[in-house]
Amino acid sequence: MVTVAFQALPHTRRYWLDGIDPLAVEFSSPGHLLVRGKAWCADHSTQWLVPCELEVIFASETPVRCVARLGDASFATLDEHRTRGATHTQTGWLHIFRFTPDTPDPGLLERSLARLHAWLSAHPDNPGLVAHDWSYLSPSEAEALIRARVAEGQHLEFQETWLEGRKTLRLHHGG
Repeated sequence: MVTVAFQALPHTRRYWLDGIDPLAVEFSSPGHLLVRGKAWCADHSTQWLVPCELEVIFASETPVRCVARLGDASFATLDEHRTRGATHTQTGWLHIFRFTPDTPDPGLLERSLARLHAWLSAHPDNPGLVAHDWSYLSPSEAEALIRARVAEGQHLEFQETWLEGRKTLRLHHGG
């Protein structure tokens, strides 16, 4: 997670996160995990240690929030940690990354089926329905496709188009 965030953000994209050496693990309350340690940061020429902290909040066994804290705020960049002395007292966190897991939209299935049913009501005699590959779908096949995609946590796009001289609704995964 943090490695992906490193590559996405301008102020950390030139570094790598090669791993974490945990120094202390705390379960401070039910569903709350805190790991303190040192992260191995690297660039094209060298590796160095940076203070880090990973906090994970769980609901049952599912993580609902993760916060990764990295680097000492008294330094302007991760580079400056290379010469960090053992007696240096940390003043705060240089970088804080917050993550929440992808959770399905609880209303997505209902909204998607309502969109399909509205199309079917507006085109009762000739409801042109096609999948992402342009293969024809019956109304029950379209509904099954919607249910399957939503169950997998995926979203479908509804594209109104023309096919073979009639209005058609294309169900596809976008992109």
